[in-house]
Amino acid sequence: MSGGSLDNHVCNSDKEEKIWLPLFANTTIVEQPVRLTDLASRYAASAVSFIEENAKRETPFFLYKAFSHVHQLCAPRDFPEPASCQWGQKEPATFASAVQEMDWIAGQILQALDETGTANNTVVLFTSDNGPWVAEQSCAGSKGPFQGKWLIDNLGDSCVACPSTYVPSPTKSSPKRCILPGTTFEVEGIYCGEDTGLGSVWEANLRMPAIVRLPGVIPANTTSDAIISTLDVIPTFMSMINKPSPAGLDGVDVSYVWKGGKPSDELEERILFFWRDGFKEGPLKPPAGRFDVAAVKLGNLKAWFWTKSGHYHDDVEQFHEPPLLFDTLKDPAESQPLDPALYKGEIARIKKAVKNHKENVGWTYPLALDSDPAYLPCVDPTTGCRTHTDTTVNRAVQQ
Repeated sequence: MSGGSLDNHVCNSDKEEKIWLPLFANTTIVEQPVRLTDLASRYAASAVSFIEENAKRETPFFLYKAFSHVHQLCAPRDFPEPASCQWGQKEPATFASAVQEMDWIAGQILQALDETGTANNTVVLFTSDNGPWVAEQSCAGSKGPFQGKWLIDNLGDSCVACPSTYVPSPTKSSPKRCILPGTTFEVEGIYCGEDTGLGSVWEANLRMPAIVRLPGVIPANTTSDAIISTLDVIPTFMSMINKPSPAGLDGVDVSYVWKGGKPSDELEERILFFWRDGFKEGPLKPPAGRFDVAAVKLGNLKAWFWTKSGHYHDDVEQFHEPPLLFDTLKDPAESQPLDPALYKGEIARIKKAVKNHKENVGWTYPLALDSDPAYLPCVDPTTGCRTHTDTTVNRAVQQ
């Protein structure tokens, strides 16, 4: 939501009140700005209706439900009460409230599968694509045991990471002070070394929850330590419906792991590559710099080539030769580097794999060198890009 304004909330970057956040149905804008008060119930109703229609026709279906709930509670940060997660309602909203609402929507979907008799032949996968936006603190998730402690220990208090739209403005008495430009709002940020979630490739941004269900096929109440990737989802789904996967995919079929099997030697020896941007040098517009492989995983062994905090903070990426190594199963906090002298064979294999991988990436230039406001979504320029005319907005950020 930091990329578009809402009624009662004008983004700090939208001084002219023109960038209204749209709600799309396929490629059509059906509401602009989107109304949040009943969005959760509309999400649920749309998903349930889709399931019911396909069940009635007895046709196979694929439902992808992306939740907007737990990325961050960013909008309240621009309100006069920026230290809270309040979103204009009578009671303060919290991150726990967002999780609870997401859980309710998921429950509505599962109930629809039960009521339409499709639960026993429908694969359900619940997972995430990134970890917590740590700088948002109580308005985002938790890193749990995945602390990225090596970075905390090595960066110290060298720079400050702020919540969305805020910038560092430390003082001697308030070394983690963040301010919202053009306003008197200020909050306390965190040190850059603590921001090892979203925007980074530390474990807090890689180790995602994954729950999969297919009654009678996938054993209930079981867990697996196999290292699999969201890259594997499409090949696995295609295998489970006895269809070939599209050519050229990076993932592999892990259906046998979902069904309770042990990971194969090939799976355990697979190398996963983790890219990021935010480098000081590169062809992209600052602060993006370039995209590069920052770390890789070979089983439980993680090799770091470039360490940096999340997003585009002021800490400069640090190159490691030999790579910085961690056993992420025994040391999920990434606190105790391994002796590279004991892993010469693994390091050589990893370096060769990275070289081959980068040489085979289909690069396209230029990559996001700039943006064009002509492509901002707008339902109708004559209505000010709005589907409704009430314009009660909060202009506190502009005063």
